[in-house]
Amino acid sequence: MNFSFSFSGDIYEKLLKEYEDCIPGIEKMVLCYRGKNAELFSLQKEAENSIRSIDLNEYSEFIENEMNGVLTNYWLKKEKVPFEKIEKKQKKQLDIFDESNMPVLVIRIESGIQRMCDILFIYLNENASANFIMSKEAAPYSQQTKTYMGYMLYRRINQDVTVWRRDQQIFRKLSEKYEKISTSVASLSNETKSNFIFFKDICDYLAGSNLSNSQKTVVLEEDVYSYLFDNYRSMSQVNDLLKEAFDFKSGMSSKNEITITKAEVAAGIKDNDVREADDTEELRKAYYYLDKYETIAQRAPKNEIVSVKYIALECDGHSLASVTMSINSRKPYIIKLLDLYPEKWLRIRNELAPVRKLTIDAQKKLNLKTG
Repeated sequence: MNFSFSFSGDIYEKLLKEYEDCIPGIEKMVLCYRGKNAELFSLQKEAENSIRSIDLNEYSEFIENEMNGVLTNYWLKKEKVPFEKIEKKQKKQLDIFDESNMPVLVIRIESGIQRMCDILFIYLNENASANFIMSKEAAPYSQQTKTYMGYMLYRRINQDVTVWRRDQQIFRKLSEKYEKISTSVASLSNETKSNFIFFKDICDYLAGSNLSNSQKTVVLEEDVYSYLFDNYRSMSQVNDLLKEAFDFKSGMSSKNEITITKAEVAAGIKDNDVREADDTEELRKAYYYLDKYETIAQRAPKNEIVSVKYIALECDGHSLASVTMSINSRKPYIIKLLDLYPEKWLRIRNELAPVRKLTIDAQKKLNLKTG
């Protein structure tokens, strides 16, 4: 079972690829950064060409000065960048940026490793109309436009890099844990077990990061993992099912900790027969109550009949009337589910009066049809 994450891979290569696509008119980008051992690395991405490493160590003094600067973003002339080869231009050539000719935008990026920032040089095409269609004729960027553009890109790039680094750390921790688990279960020669444990970590990550709000936490019961692992391998499907169960459960409880059960996740299933129901929400709720009441019934002594009163007492905040109403108000959906899953909810079928009555009534109708 292979998992692929959008935030895997090198963050800065991702940055160069994505921002070349979203910023029109880029001639090239050069990104300089320090490694963990303070060694200087540089990447270059030219328009429509692949990313490549370049050696700029002879310009390390200039690069370090830029890294240690105060400004978050600023514009430079090409000739102010020492590693840039400048071709002489004809005097009559139109300078469309401004009289200073500053087509290089410099963005400082928070390193995440040390206080020194990394530095990104963005070379924009000197034909302003090729970058953003601001007028029919080529015209220089105003100082206000360039200031706004620099600030906007500085904020966006640093936000993206921060998110990618955070997600990559999560992925790295999960990968390290998976490696440990794989080693520990190697003696069992059972790849499915290691995949399952890794799958549990992914579910916990989705529940913790995507479902819980600032006031509530989410706990998944053990059989939720088994159910999802056996039926769903797509992370988007798993995430949708968990979110649907969380939304439903959090709306019914004021507790700070939300426990999601298999029944609540399974209630989100819509197989071919279930899809045909006009009101899938009522069908989902019917499934939830049947599973909930059966779970309670299984805890009752074997020598006692499971009554509406017993269910109400075991359900926090439920009255006898509300238990009965939760069943009687969904008669057609409950009958449909009892027919679809004859092996489920066996004790309440035979003992809980409202469900037992529906079972008997459904059987009578079936007998009349077949008789």
